Amino acid sequence: MALKAETLKPEVYQALEDIVGPDYISQEPAILDGYCFVWGNELLHDGDKFGSRPLAVVLPASTEEIQAIVRLCNRYRVKFKALSTGFSSGAFGAEPALSIDLRRMNRILEIDEKNAYAVVEPYVSFTELTYEAIKKGVRPYNIGAGSSCSVLANATSMYGDGSTNVSAGYGGRNVLGIEWVLPDGEVLRVGTLGTGSGWFSGDGPGPSLLGVARGYTGAHGSLGVFTKAAIKLVPWYGPSTMDASGDAPVYIPKLPECFRAYTIAFPTRESLYEAMRLTAEEDLQYAGSRRGPYTMARGMAKSNTELEEIWATGYYQKRYANCLGFIMDASSPKEMEYKEKCLRKVIEQYGGEIITEDERAQSTRFVHALIGANAVKSTFSTGCFNSAPNAQESLDAMMRAHELGLELKEEYAKKGVVLDDGDPSWVAVFEPSAHMETVWRYDPADPDSVKGATELAMRASELLLQHNLEDHSYMLFKGLGKPKHVDVAGPKCLNYHIWIGKIKKAFDPNLVGEPSCYATAKD
Repeated sequence: MALKAETLKPEVYQALEDIVGPDYISQEPAILDGYCFVWGNELLHDGDKFGSRPLAVVLPASTEEIQAIVRLCNRYRVKFKALSTGFSSGAFGAEPALSIDLRRMNRILEIDEKNAYAVVEPYVSFTELTYEAIKKGVRPYNIGAGSSCSVLANATSMYGDGSTNVSAGYGGRNVLGIEWVLPDGEVLRVGTLGTGSGWFSGDGPGPSLLGVARGYTGAHGSLGVFTKAAIKLVPWYGPSTMDASGDAPVYIPKLPECFRAYTIAFPTRESLYEAMRLTAEEDLQYAGSRRGPYTMARGMAKSNTELEEIWATGYYQKRYANCLGFIMDASSPKEMEYKEKCLRKVIEQYGGEIITEDERAQSTRFVHALIGANAVKSTFSTGCFNSAPNAQESLDAMMRAHELGLELKEEYAKKGVVLDDGDPSWVAVFEPSAHMETVWRYDPADPDSVKGATELAMRASELLLQHNLEDHSYMLFKGLGKPKHVDVAGPKCLNYHIWIGKIKKAFDPNLVGEPSCYATAKD
């Protein structure tokens, strides 16, 4: 059951019901507990799988209803937190709050292929936007967290990376105009949207507020509610629709003629990283990432039984130790011919070898790149998972983080705390930087595994800070309520905690935006 259970005053509940209607508000305990149970919660709440039970759940259908709800929360000093698809622990607060579920706001409002952007509401998923966009010859980015995640939540409020960031951009830099219900209930339309000039820019006229709205990792719902957002799109050279064969959970679409899918093995970690760097610099990657042998094997298996059989052969451990999953696209046969020549030059330079794979394997790589599918399946199917170290900086810095993280993870694998699955680190290059996270799997039903995994997560973040490497896991410090958020991480990173505290105070004077994953009253 939930850690904390509080309720709203009857007059507040009635006022909320008057806003959304009796069918779209609830205080039923079974429903509320469903809003505070999420993977990874036991790492944030001393082994308990539940967070704090919401005060109630409301399902608004419009910006106007959200504005009325937020103003009501200010009047009665009720904390609130909005969520879309609710995948991340950051969507659920440590403090009891009104949960604003945005699932009724699920429309793609516009896809402008000429100016390359789409306008979405909070509950539009990456899969839905991708399939609608490719009909018009454009595509969005995606993230490794999975195809069912909210595009708007990732772009405005959270963080998450994917293998197509190298060709389609990073979520936090892809958001254009936004409609934003501020924590005090005012509606702000950022960028050209605020001047009535459309959605095409989020940075003008005047100073940009996108850095305040989301910063690096996002405010996790602590700075109000984002109700609409315009997302950048990039060209799509494939067909407008795709047919798939096969059976659940492995569907096999035919690889379009303008795409190539490769898995390339390199002799060392250093040569792999250099090949990633060069293929990104030369714009050869539609998608590319280093994934662990166990993850590659799980992506091919239909079940855990099949996975066990595949893993027992030792083939993946040996063949996929330093491999690059690589997707390439081209606007014409001539361009594809040129890109393939460039790729083979890179492979030759760094001693790589293309692994011969069948149609199913190539399709698996392609589907993962297209919509982010299968990545999460490989982690959830073996229990529960987290990733730490979790960092984003230059590729050289990420290689060092990779080495440090793997050494730490191996220490806990030998203790039996996390799964002994070799090197599970995921690495992707995009824009001028790279992303790395060491993904490890633990048993949420085993208290010793949970306790050890919590310790591993904290030590991993401390390790990055100790070596002056960028740490992507500040939320973990905050979620655990540790002073390291302020005393260690802040001074290492330009005292960011002071700045977000000032932003929080300015934008949320009544402190009604649930603060646990952003800035608390202490900050």
